[in-house]
Amino acid sequence: MFWEKLIQRKADLSHFVFEVTGRCNHNCTYCYNVWKHGSYPKGEELDIDGWEMVLNKLIDQTNIRMVSISGGEPLLYPRIFDLVRLIGKKGLKLNFLTNGSLMIEKNAKKLMEFGVSIFEIPFVGVSGEQHRQIKGADDYEKVMEGIANLTSQEAKVVAVMVATKDNIDDIAEIVEMIVVLGCRGLMFNRINPACKKQVDLLPSIEQLKVALKYLDEFAGKYNFGVACSIPIQPCLIDMSQYSNLSSGYCPSGNNKSYFTIDWLGNVRVCNHSPVILGNLLTDNMGQMMNNDYLCQFKEVIPKSCLGCNEAINCRGGCKAAAEVCYGCLSDDDPLLVENKKIG
Repeated sequence: MFWEKLIQRKADLSHFVFEVTGRCNHNCTYCYNVWKHGSYPKGEELDIDGWEMVLNKLIDQTNIRMVSISGGEPLLYPRIFDLVRLIGKKGLKLNFLTNGSLMIEKNAKKLMEFGVSIFEIPFVGVSGEQHRQIKGADDYEKVMEGIANLTSQEAKVVAVMVATKDNIDDIAEIVEMIVVLGCRGLMFNRINPACKKQVDLLPSIEQLKVALKYLDEFAGKYNFGVACSIPIQPCLIDMSQYSNLSSGYCPSGNNKSYFTIDWLGNVRVCNHSPVILGNLLTDNMGQMMNNDYLCQFKEVIPKSCLGCNEAINCRGGCKAAAEVCYGCLSDDDPLLVENKKIG
């Protein structure tokens, strides 16, 4: 009886990420796709009927209001426009995460017509050469053209700068370029390592402070929205001093989390975690919300953070990054490991 009631209760989750394909035409140095950095299940991508089953289950079993379509590169999924239209018909808000290189005018028009409200596109270099080095693709002009194909139709485009040691010092030029391209806002995300090798790409605390100071002044002067979506621990940088920037901490599996469904129907706590909680084609979200791993994910705090007054909010940073880089949820976030003696 207890399990029957649990299964019937809706999970208090509103935002989901759909990784519709694992294929991509870029090879970014900072890529956090979990299947690129270790063993991960293989199989054919869900067809449109499979995604409709996933959607119907989420509508029945959660408080879903928003879907972010991601990948890989979602425009490589052959039924992408059918899926976007289906999500729109369900009355859900829709974000579209793309590298922009395939956003020809026809694709831009279709996606807007079918209800995409926000497009998130990485912009990480000030030249074709820097773009090629970071993105692993020689299509800088195509990305800029893709952004322009959207903004010329008044689409809401948010640029995403993934800040590494290799591009963070170019922050002013990157901001200038995205403004010229017509982007409505910026997500400034310090790299969140998905494997130990990527730890070497982390910017220094001093580099982050310089970039954040510039962004705070720019956002205030021009009323330009800037969000820092990847957490920065308060023991390293006090983000409250940047009053014009939006920032926060990892939701750690609570109702603000963006649970992720891959192209096989597998469910994970977020798009940085490789651990599969279940599969929506066969399992129930209510049961998954009581998964032992998820319960641990919600509760664990790194040993080095125990006793810290900020730990109840900060939770030590990104647990998924700690786990994939060092092996355990209770390990320190890589940013903290590299900079804990600096502060």
